[in-house]
Amino acid sequence: TAPLYVEGKTTAETYVSVRADDVIIFEGVLQPGEEVLWEAQSEIDIYAGNAGDLTVSMNGQPSEMIGELGKLGQRVFSIE
Repeated sequence: TAPLYVEGKTTAETYVSVRADDVIIFEGVLQPGEEVLWEAQSEIDIYAGNAGDLTVSMNGQPSEMIGELGKLGQRVFSIE
């Protein structure tokens, strides 16, 4: 895996856009229960249309939601 990776999992249908190192690497709808892995060298920027239904984990850390249910959310992960 790359130096930075983020694992994501959805609990409901959720629109997601992901940029890795300033390049869009995913843009679409994730289905309930879908699990994904995004990798980058230094930064991953995630935007979710239903932020409370997307949990993410950076480099194996505990999972957390991007934001509130039914709300737009964005989260940037980076290597310091």
